[in-house]
Amino acid sequence: MKTLNASIVIIFLLGISPSESSAQWKQSPGPFGVLCFYNSGEKTYAGCQGGVFVTNTDGASWDTLGLPSSQVYSIVTFNANIYAGTYDGKNGIHLMRSTDNGKHWNPADSGLPPVPAMTLFVAGTNIYAGLDVGGLFVSTNEGVSWNVVQTGLNDYSVTASVISGGTIFAATDSNFSADGNHLIRSSDNGNTWVKVKWPSSYDILSLAVLDTFVVAGTSGGVYRSTNNGNNWKLSDSGMSIDNVNALAVSGKNLFAGTSSHGVYLSKDNGSSWSAVDSGFFHKPADPGGPGILPPQVQSLGISGTNLLAGIKNGWTLQCPLSEIITSAADPSRILPALYSVSQNYPNPFNPSTTISFVLPVNCFVTLTIYDITGKEITTLVNGELSAGYHTLQWNAQNISSGIYFYRLVMGRFSETKKLVLLR
Repeated sequence: MKTLNASIVIIFLLGISPSESSAQWKQSPGPFGVLCFYNSGEKTYAGCQGGVFVTNTDGASWDTLGLPSSQVYSIVTFNANIYAGTYDGKNGIHLMRSTDNGKHWNPADSGLPPVPAMTLFVAGTNIYAGLDVGGLFVSTNEGVSWNVVQTGLNDYSVTASVISGGTIFAATDSNFSADGNHLIRSSDNGNTWVKVKWPSSYDILSLAVLDTFVVAGTSGGVYRSTNNGNNWKLSDSGMSIDNVNALAVSGKNLFAGTSSHGVYLSKDNGSSWSAVDSGFFHKPADPGGPGILPPQVQSLGISGTNLLAGIKNGWTLQCPLSEIITSAADPSRILPALYSVSQNYPNPFNPSTTISFVLPVNCFVTLTIYDITGKEITTLVNGELSAGYHTLQWNAQNISSGIYFYRLVMGRFSETKKLVLLR
């Protein structure tokens, strides 16, 4: 990205008056690189790049529960046992179980292929493991042995899951499923599964349930369903289009953690969103690196009265829920702080792709597509746009396959990114 002129990089107060103070985040005493959070009673577990941790003090202190050489992608508890989906690159064991509150861990992967369990959940008296390429498996004996669920799912990567009433939803990675499916559903405790019609090409990265809504965080925003997953609608008012890696629910409040725009809060079932990441930007560990990096939230969790955010390759941040909820501004008043342009998605694409950008002020904007020789192909926008979040689509139905570039000029700011049309 080009260096921004100092006259352009003005850190706005996001349209909030001084009397509307923002909630402030602070670094939790641990842990580092949290990949998942899981609540069980008064305890909150964290699966990290280096093991399992637990807190029962709202995140004020954490205890280590072992597996220090493993990346822990998923955690679930059942009866008196703790289960962890892991990867350590050495022993080929990817599901571990502790029967003594984390003091000791033993393999619990009999019948499983040697790939990590990206999601774990309990339905009835069964435990389910969604694998990173390998499909969905079930254990009816507390993890002693596992069996595949429906052979038609064994080429899927199952990445997230949630239970809404008596219905289980499991997100699948379209890159690994033969039919490009994104979501499957079961209404009989996982005995049979059906594919859910998904309205976009965006992959589902996270799932949550809020009242009667099933919510999906995707690589292109948040989608909601009010009829048990039969229909879905994009819900991104006030939210910059981004990878929504994590969702968390506290009462009537829905939180979304994103790759490059921090944390958002919705108080109206995901209809509109407010940014709630004041003080969230952090300095990189490398003193020779860029001065400030945007937060990359890869997990969210609720611990007592605090919201926890696991930062990619960073420490856990926390903030009191009461501060976040009471300080969140009206989404219609929130403006982005900086000019920014997102990478188009999908990329490669065929035949259409989405380009998103944000403006801190009203300005004249030009978005032009060029081929690899520099020849102008088309201009998608050429005019004055208001401050806020904008999304455009380029339909290249009649354009040849190849490498192209889009150049966005916003006032005195400009940026060029590459996109690939692949038929």
